Amino acid sequence: STFGRLTNIDGRLQQLPDGTPAVRVVGLMGQQPLTIEGTLAPLAIRATGTGVTARLPNLLVDHAVVDANIRLVTEPGGVALSGSVVAEEVIVDPAARRPPATATPPAESAVDPDVEPIPTVEAPPPSATAVQPRAGGLAALRFDALAIRAPGRVTLTTNVGSFEAGLDLVLGGTGAEPRLSGSASAIRGNLRFGGRDFTIDRAVA
Repeated sequence: STFGRLTNIDGRLQQLPDGTPAVRVVGLMGQQPLTIEGTLAPLAIRATGTGVTARLPNLLVDHAVVDANIRLVTEPGGVALSGSVVAEEVIVDPAARRPPATATPPAESAVDPDVEPIPTVEAPPPSATAVQPRAGGLAALRFDALAIRAPGRVTLTTNVGSFEAGLDLVLGGTGAEPRLSGSASAIRGNLRFGGRDFTIDRAVA
């Protein structure tokens, strides 16, 4: 849900001499293979691929062709993603990140008056020293200084103009609340404002 769709998967699970379960999987992301290998318990896997097709909806990226070298490891409260992604082609779409559909509340169940209800057991208060898990879902995914580079061919088309840019960014935060730092430089582009067209000569963020 945060990187792309893997299809045509082929691989194997095995047990290392010390008993650790390990995996090596090769699948297609777009037309190119992505290799995933490492251990499952503890979780420490690496994914590598050249020219694979990725999708990063939390960054408004609907389509990207990238060279990926990323690592996913377990940590208290979730997992951490690190490494680097070098993009050859990126299409930014503001509609790529859509709010999740509102869940329909379950229908009220009928209560049988002749059945004694199960008593509720309250959980003990959490220890002050215990590591508190994150909220789960995308919030449990932490970006550990994931480098994102795209020298060019980052395109964005909106109702006020179109742009082509280069990126040199570092991704932090979580899957639910990502944080970007770095720079984006416009290579070319145009804006439409007040019925007139303007050409972008220089723009840096």
